[in-house]
Amino acid sequence: MFNRGYFFILFVFCFLSFEAQAEVVSDSVSAEYMKIHKAFIQSLDPLNQPYNHAADGVQDLAFTLDTVVLYSVYSNPKRITYTYSDEGFILEKKTHYFENENWVPASYRSSTFDSAGNETQVLWQSWNGNDWENSSLISNTYTLNKKLTGRLSKVWEDNAWQNNSRETMAYDASGNIVSFLTESWIDSQWVNNTHELFAYDEAGRLLSSFGEIWDDSLWVNDQQRWYSYDANGNLSDWVLESWDSIAWVNSYKEIYEYDASNKRISVTTENWLESNWVPGLMSVYAYNSQDYVLAMSTYTWDEDHWVELRKTDFTYDTYGGIETELASIWENGTWLNETYKQNTFDGFGNVLTGQYFVWNDETWSQEQDGPIQIFFDYSTHYQTYTGYRAEASFTSLFVGENEVGKEAQTSVSCWPNPARDIARVKIDVPEQCAVRILVFSVIGKEVKDMGKFHLENGANTIDIEVSDLPVGLYTIYIKTKYGNENLKVLVNR
Repeated sequence: MFNRGYFFILFVFCFLSFEAQAEVVSDSVSAEYMKIHKAFIQSLDPLNQPYNHAADGVQDLAFTLDTVVLYSVYSNPKRITYTYSDEGFILEKKTHYFENENWVPASYRSSTFDSAGNETQVLWQSWNGNDWENSSLISNTYTLNKKLTGRLSKVWEDNAWQNNSRETMAYDASGNIVSFLTESWIDSQWVNNTHELFAYDEAGRLLSSFGEIWDDSLWVNDQQRWYSYDANGNLSDWVLESWDSIAWVNSYKEIYEYDASNKRISVTTENWLESNWVPGLMSVYAYNSQDYVLAMSTYTWDEDHWVELRKTDFTYDTYGGIETELASIWENGTWLNETYKQNTFDGFGNVLTGQYFVWNDETWSQEQDGPIQIFFDYSTHYQTYTGYRAEASFTSLFVGENEVGKEAQTSVSCWPNPARDIARVKIDVPEQCAVRILVFSVIGKEVKDMGKFHLENGANTIDIEVSDLPVGLYTIYIKTKYGNENLKVLVNR
């Protein structure tokens, strides 16, 4: 899910403006350039932490996003509908616009998957007024352990598929990506575009990234980054260097600080100016008892001190999805309202309505579009849309059994839910077997290892003590010879 583009636009500017200035690359360079670095940094962002595990490929969904109706200042209302496979993978995405009192087709996206759950092909089509017309096609290849090794992009021209671009990835023995090559199809041949190399330490932590671009039949140095970690393995800083035709020169830096529980409490950016590092922006995080970001304050450097710039305050739904997000800007010694996002949820962590507001000096209005996050399935997944209002509906799925388990007539359940002191897990199996049970927090951290148990034929009950866990959403991981199951349980007081 993920890509995860989680922040609203103003804070994207705050975090990335200096880096973007340092990463100006010619228009001929692929938009995928340095995406490994960007994905790595985004994955560590505190605002993304509660939902990072949603991208782990596990499709044990209880609810899927069915339809979203999106309202925009700049276009007619848009309706997006999804179709899923039995495993929970998105097979189809159809977009319609409301015109002349009717929903008119606009675009269509379809995907195919292999038996391992890898997305092998993605087809885009557009509506020409009478029928769907091919637009673009992506074909993916993978290693046996589901690592993406190649992506080929084609466009539909002259009633045929024509090569457009391709990407090639290579990995080390630990599964870390070590090279990333992009090419473009020009004059009936593949032409180099960008090339990146990555190095890791023995613990698998990214140490450096090196990027070069193809210029007039030669690879030319462009950018490189160096990453450092503290004693607890947290990323402490990374430095960007740019090539000035002769040597590598400092360009940009980010520095991270953490508290005793390894939560990030600040990010500071610095820019290399006149042979010195000069502070740029600093963002400071405050958390609630469930380790969700409660407030984020951003400061800018003014000659010799930090000056308040912006702040954002968050509230959350029962299951951890963002309920409200209020952004304010500091002007003339006063906090002024800037943007406001509000989500309304059902009882299962699904957003029914998402809205985006801007302050017009006197009141909140919906005169601009902004990013709206539609959380679903107990707020463990989300999709991001652009508009001022989104209305969503969902489909409830039968979960708790994988395909092997269905054939073997196994089932799992948990009660009470929400749980206060004890979460009682019921496991039905067709014959005697062993089971391993683990409990994970909403950010994917293991909080309990219950060990192994022996199950008898039929119904078995195992009690899990949760009185020592903070209030929040947890996943109970159940592993038997019939497959793996995941149960979501809310701990409440």
